Amino acid sequence: MSHLTGLRLFSAALLVQAALPAAGQPPGTVTEQIVVREREILVDVPGRLEDNRLKPADFQVLVNGRLREVTRVERVADTPWTFLIYIDQTLARPETVFYSTLALADRARDLTRLGTVEVAVAASGPRVALAPTREPRSLRQTLADLAGAARVERDRTEDHGRPADPSPLQVQRHLEKLLAFMASRPAGGPRALFLVMDGADLTPRQIERIERGQARTLSASGWTVLALRLHKQKLDDKEAVVPQTEIGILNQGAAYSDLHNGVPPLILPGQPPSPTTLAFLPVIDLFLQPRNASLRALAQATAGTVIGFEPQLDAMLGALPHRWRIWISEPDEPAAGKLQTLAVSLPRKGGLVRAPAWISWR
Repeated sequence: MSHLTGLRLFSAALLVQAALPAAGQPPGTVTEQIVVREREILVDVPGRLEDNRLKPADFQVLVNGRLREVTRVERVADTPWTFLIYIDQTLARPETVFYSTLALADRARDLTRLGTVEVAVAASGPRVALAPTREPRSLRQTLADLAGAARVERDRTEDHGRPADPSPLQVQRHLEKLLAFMASRPAGGPRALFLVMDGADLTPRQIERIERGQARTLSASGWTVLALRLHKQKLDDKEAVVPQTEIGILNQGAAYSDLHNGVPPLILPGQPPSPTTLAFLPVIDLFLQPRNASLRALAQATAGTVIGFEPQLDAMLGALPHRWRIWISEPDEPAAGKLQTLAVSLPRKGGLVRAPAWISWR
């Protein structure tokens, strides 16, 4: 079985019309196996629909603009997740590593309750710091140790000046190392990558290269990217978007999954605001800063998000079980390895569906 393709076997009993012998023997029976090749997709549906009894006919899936049959659907619910916490010590500043790993350590029990967690650290190259586990104590200790080391490095750099930002070439090389490392990870089922790294000052052409390269590959591989770049800054109630004003209503319009999945407010004029703790100017700014464009490229292509504040992290962990798994039939002669565009919608139900932007048949 391919790691991106499921196989379902159906047995069809075909009765063969035959002349009955004199002894009265029953007609012959032939059993035929029909193989249906499927591809699993993980999607995020609007909050008002996530707990509904959605059916395959409710979804519409387009691959390269052509309809594909949806064979079955189910809510993630208690299905175990596969998590990879990947800490790039070159692309992330020590303070980012410190606050991000500390926040994850505090949520070790929540993470292991949802599924298995693996921790990898990349300096010159990636290495496994903790093999896949569902044991919260070992996960918490590993992340706490990494946070402690990052704090020492943060204090050292504060005394000797801030280190230079990684070059565009370093960003590309380290993202390629990430893809090579993930290629050997177990596949199938819900999967999320907690990518601890900072943004960088890149040109539009360099951002486009990431969008057309690493972002598409991660999207087609089925991983949801949660780019984690936590810092000391906290969310202040004084910075909340007040929906009484026209601009407030615009900024706090209804968003994907009613804004409980860690994404910022979606700007939709004319719609009433949805209550959310994430309608804060710093969260909105997180998705507007040019330095975060590379993080947004990786997250948006995989139906993930950029997380800069702990309330976003809590909201995302609470929302993951409410995502949906849908399976579509493969073409009779799939173009193996070729990336194709993917679009998922709920035309009968209304609302936006967040799905990976790319798919490939393997």
